[in-house]
Amino acid sequence: MGKSNFFVSVVLIVGILAGLYFLSNPRQPRIVAAGTYVGRQRCMSCEGIATTLSIDGNDYTLKTKYLDGAAEPSFFATGKIYYVDTDVIKLGKNSHLYYRIDDHDVLRQLDQRGRKIKNGRGFNYELTREFSLPQNKANGSRAGNLEHKS
Repeated sequence: MGKSNFFVSVVLIVGILAGLYFLSNPRQPRIVAAGTYVGRQRCMSCEGIATTLSIDGNDYTLKTKYLDGAAEPSFFATGKIYYVDTDVIKLGKNSHLYYRIDDHDVLRQLDQRGRKIKNGRGFNYELTREFSLPQNKANGSRAGNLEHKS
């Protein structure tokens, strides 16, 4: 009986310690980085859909444009971002637009239920964060203070 009581005590202690660890370290959501994310989404009847998603805090602006020559955006929406999991965001409370935060600079579009899209046509459904150099106010260049002086 001594060995079984010891075993039960060890299991209880390990269980309590594991529970305390998970209570004190809940999974924190990955915060989507502010910026503008761009990509080309799949389209069955055209060359693709240019997608631009701008994020500022918990606010977003989404613009899409069919790549068939139309000058105006095909779709425009603004609203709030909602975290539905540690690495999944939803654009708007009542929408079906989900993106997974793949890393700091990549968002991957998910299906209308928030699951990975399975495809085999070469489209990756990624939006990549754009980076731009700060504009030099003195000379208008995008190279900051790296201008060449003769």
